[in-house]
Amino acid sequence: MLKKFLITLGLGLVSLGGVQAAEFKKFMPENNAKNYEWEFRSGGITEQQFNDIIDVAVEIYAPIAKANGEEFVYNKLFSDPTVNSDACRGCESGKVIINAYGGLARENGISVESYALVGSHEISHLYANKYADSTHKAVVITGSDHMYAESNADFQGNGSIETLILKGLMKKGYAFNLSTTTLIDTKCAAKWDRSSEGYQLCVIRLNAGNELGTILANLGGEAIPSYDQRDKLVVKKTNQSYPSVQCRLDNYFDSVFNLNYSKCWFKN
Repeated sequence: MLKKFLITLGLGLVSLGGVQAAEFKKFMPENNAKNYEWEFRSGGITEQQFNDIIDVAVEIYAPIAKANGEEFVYNKLFSDPTVNSDACRGCESGKVIINAYGGLARENGISVESYALVGSHEISHLYANKYADSTHKAVVITGSDHMYAESNADFQGNGSIETLILKGLMKKGYAFNLSTTTLIDTKCAAKWDRSSEGYQLCVIRLNAGNELGTILANLGGEAIPSYDQRDKLVVKKTNQSYPSVQCRLDNYFDSVFNLNYSKCWFKN
């Protein structure tokens, strides 16, 4: 299916007369890609899997939102062909809203774990501060105090947030494919025993990041990223928008091993 990817500027917060407007953040840049594949799709996840991912996320994060004085709303839009996902704080009073679209869930190469990582990215936009530590402080979007930068969403998303969702899915009976590359196996085994849950979650999260990196590259017309390389860019100012796909993959990797933020997007 031919997709023409239209890159535009991300939507940010607008402040008028001291009143903050709604802020709206997407998983990937605004695009005109649509995926109408249904019964005869060659990839993607099922509607039941889609629903299970969201149900687990709501079970975990609704109490966190409530403690933050908000209602957590995660809309299941499986019939919507939009190839993206988004989150908003301020669209409706007292609510944080995530919209999950079936178009992205049906993309070739998407698995349960990588679609869960898409949701983890959106949750991280909303609650990265709940997981950031003294080393990895949540990077706030300029001019705002209630949503977090894109690379922060990738980093925190594939850390504690993705881990909790994967564990929730495991409790529902999900078993994930642990076949992987030599590099991923070696890196994970250097930190966790191969028989441990930590090793399994390491492999699963790095596989998920790999899958999303390939999908993002294909949709955006970039080179396929790899854990074997790194984005060599050193920014002069923290990039609060979307970095390169390789930089995003670096974030997925760094979060699993709790490394410092990459210089391809973060400036101390």
